[in-house]
Amino acid sequence: MWTPVSFGAATSRADRQQEMKGILLLSLSVFVLLITYYVLKTVREALILTQGGAEVKSYSAFAQALVLLFVVPGYSAMASRVKRVTLMTWITLIFVTNLLLFFVMDLAGMRIGIIFFIWLGIFSVVLVSQFWAFANDLYSEDQGKRIFPVLGLGGAIGALAGSEVARMFFSILSIGHIMLVAASLLIVFIGLTRTIDRHARASSSTQASIAEQPIIGAGGFNLVFNDRYLLMVAILIILANLVNATGEFILGKMVIQTTNQMLAGHVSSPETRRQLIGAFYGSYFARVGFVGLILQALFVSPILERLGVSRSLFVSRWISIFGYASLAVAPGLGLAQAAKVAENSIDYTLEKTALQALFLRFGRAAKYKAKTAIDTFFYRAGDLLQALLVLAGTNLAFTIQQYALLNLACALVSLGVVFAINREYRVMSGLGIPRFLVKQSSLRRRPDDRPSPLKSVWPLPNE
Repeated sequence: MWTPVSFGAATSRADRQQEMKGILLLSLSVFVLLITYYVLKTVREALILTQGGAEVKSYSAFAQALVLLFVVPGYSAMASRVKRVTLMTWITLIFVTNLLLFFVMDLAGMRIGIIFFIWLGIFSVVLVSQFWAFANDLYSEDQGKRIFPVLGLGGAIGALAGSEVARMFFSILSIGHIMLVAASLLIVFIGLTRTIDRHARASSSTQASIAEQPIIGAGGFNLVFNDRYLLMVAILIILANLVNATGEFILGKMVIQTTNQMLAGHVSSPETRRQLIGAFYGSYFARVGFVGLILQALFVSPILERLGVSRSLFVSRWISIFGYASLAVAPGLGLAQAAKVAENSIDYTLEKTALQALFLRFGRAAKYKAKTAIDTFFYRAGDLLQALLVLAGTNLAFTIQQYALLNLACALVSLGVVFAINREYRVMSGLGIPRFLVKQSSLRRRPDDRPSPLKSVWPLPNE
């Protein structure tokens, strides 16, 4: 476990300034990362709508999960051989190289829409997971509960800024040149990561030692399948993504139905239909972003402080249960939109922050390897299950109410999983980290090797 740093009267002003510098650097780092993703997300939509089709979203989950079956073991093997800053630099440089290849392919007139769609789905989960693993490696559990909401706020602002930056870029740059800009932003992200690592090593002799160690231990899949707690977190991620993605499908289906009803009996062009649907989703995304930003700025930290990390996961479950139960009884577009705004705004803020904080008390192998497996392969497995559910529902001609009832059942199952996670989390609070994870963390130290907490702002490993 990490030994938390006390910020009472005994902590010097210089120590607090050092911590604030670290927080600002990390917030800027995730801000740049989210801007990059949202710029590329806009590129993805432009490519897929002109070169592919909506059906790509159904089978892309399978392709992403298949690729991640090889990516996760490769990531674990690399993590076992290099120190953390080298790992993060190499992984990010791989994505930079990919963007340069996409630029050349697009310049040559090749159709890259489908492969770029699949690639971006992997990019989004791998780099975001890696960032939060790094943050977990830097902070104690108590610090993380206090600081992670601030990092989440930086990400939320980056997401909003990324959408606006993308709109501006599309008015002045080609898609290929936007890719080059995104590659440049990733270079900036690498520079920030290395600066944060240097700051951590300069602030703490213990962090200096940790930073030089590779993340030894078993691979990500092995860690997940051999620990009850990690396996339940993986199952929760699958179910949460399944419920959310199915909810998006329900909303989309209702938008199409409502649009058809509005245009019934009128002569309309496909462009009119696209404009109506686009106007709805523009308003919907704006509401999700605005509500999410307010939640992250004002409510996430107090909720985590009052409920704790594991119990905060109940909030999203109850919102989903109430929303889909309501849709099963009285389906309507207004209700569906309100339910999804509430579900997504909580999911993007409180839920994501709490899920990241679940790993604060684990060893480094779990933080980097197991977490990467959970946030990538198991997350995309939820997408895959949603595609299969929609395929089955389409063949059986399910109604909106039937889809809502299925999603309600999945949300109830996820509620049971959260109860189990909360129980395990409380056991860990009393008994400490599972023994095999401590062994694999490679961070156990001699009793006489404990620096004074007054000398270090960064967290210190403890027996």
